[in-house]
Amino acid sequence: MVLKLLSSCLFICLIYVPLAVARIRYHKWEVKYELKSPDCYKKLVITINGGSPGPPSLPNKAGTNVYHAHYGMQIGARLYGSIRVSLPDGVSEPFAYGYDRSIILTDWYHKSISEQAVGLSSIPFVWVGEPQSLLIQGKGKFDCTSVSSPAGVCNASNPECSPYSITVIPGKTYRLRVASLTGCHPLVFK
Repeated sequence: MVLKLLSSCLFICLIYVPLAVARIRYHKWEVKYELKSPDCYKKLVITINGGSPGPPSLPNKAGTNVYHAHYGMQIGARLYGSIRVSLPDGVSEPFAYGYDRSIILTDWYHKSISEQAVGLSSIPFVWVGEPQSLLIQGKGKFDCTSVSSPAGVCNASNPECSPYSITVIPGKTYRLRVASLTGCHPLVFK
């Protein structure tokens, strides 16, 4: 399973790197399943180097992209992250900014990806329903009092599920690279 994850990640990284002008960049990723509580509800997720979303990848073609898995609904288990690409030396952005932040918006289901996949491939078809939470950069807040769950599964005081925040300094310019990686519902900033 880990080999399939690693080969998927390698393929995704390679498709973003044009071979004619590429510098070789090495990233060491430890991809594994871990119990996490991104919205206070503990569930098995896929992490890269212990985090989710995974670390930013930095290929050579300028722009902003994301990487995510397609194998076995792994995107639903949080196998995704941002790809930030710097401009070539000597080329400047069309505007100046002091800080650069990536923000990934996702929907979040408490059922495991296996349970979801079984329902979606069943006859009759079983829809996954509405997400239990929406996550901003891998963080959200689920109302633990709205469900009965085994002890320790939902813990609103867990620091892992604190809301995502950015500290901003008045008078500074921030570049926000926003991506929506949802399964069913588009999420946008307005």
